[in-house]
Amino acid sequence: MKIHHTIISIISILLLSSCGKSAEELLLEAEKYDEIGQFEKGIEILNQAIAKDPKYLGAYINRGTYKSSLKKYESAISDYQKVLELDPKNTLAIYNIGNSYRQTGNLKKAKEFYDLAFQTKGGELITIDYKPNSFIEKSLFDVPSTEIYYNRGLVYYDLFDYKKAYSDFNNSLKNDSEPADNYYMIGSCLLMNGNIELACEQYKKAMELGDEMAKSEFKKHCGK
Repeated sequence: MKIHHTIISIISILLLSSCGKSAEELLLEAEKYDEIGQFEKGIEILNQAIAKDPKYLGAYINRGTYKSSLKKYESAISDYQKVLELDPKNTLAIYNIGNSYRQTGNLKKAKEFYDLAFQTKGGELITIDYKPNSFIEKSLFDVPSTEIYYNRGLVYYDLFDYKKAYSDFNNSLKNDSEPADNYYMIGSCLLMNGNIELACEQYKKAMELGDEMAKSEFKKHCGK
């Protein structure tokens, strides 16, 4: 769930005054193809949206996510960078660049962009999460801090920095409505640091929420 690139969803109220196929309507049309996995077709439609409105941030964001679904990460990053040319503090574009670099194995670049994503939200000490609505434009391009913490935690984990990974997963857990992934990763950090008893407690919490990987790890390290 959290490791996926994030798209924007246009709120219907924004479309009430549109006539014909506006860029916004083309974006919505493209989303229908995204839902059935026809990403190439979605990209074709978003190309039309961008031709109609070359400054339409949402079309670049979503085209980047469709390219990512096709594992065309470099091309996806180019779309997100175009967003940043138009809106240098766009949290969603920066976050998705971080995801793209993580999926290509460039962990240091991924961490750099997750850090930048936090900066656009006021910094980690005063992070602001915007609730989706039709009146604050920034809310369309926001990313919940729990998702940034989780994905940066995965980067730290892959870099063998289990202490920082543990911190990020705990911060992600604070506002996570689906915490199984965090419990599992917190358990994995504790296990890698040799704290098997506490790791098993976290795996058990994840198991109770239906996490199959936690169930496997619990059987392996914690007995029956």
